[in-house]
Amino acid sequence: MYKEEIKIELTIKEKQELEFQHSKERDRRVADRIKAVLLNAEGWTQKQIAQALRIRYETVQNHLNDYKNSKS
Repeated sequence: MYKEEIKIELTIKEKQELEFQHSKERDRRVADRIKAVLLNAEGWTQKQIAQALRIRYETVQNHLNDYKNSKS
């Protein structure tokens, strides 16, 4: 079942840095993580992100949690 929605807020600088990193990234998993964070910050739900990226809902949650934990 779906868990509580995670919400990430990005500054303009953080968004630009992630977009730049994504443009250079060759590892698909890392690129998906970046896309999940960017889409979440734009207001997409985790379910929408999972569907768009063709990955599991739990994977989206893991990506978002990993990003949040890396900022703590």
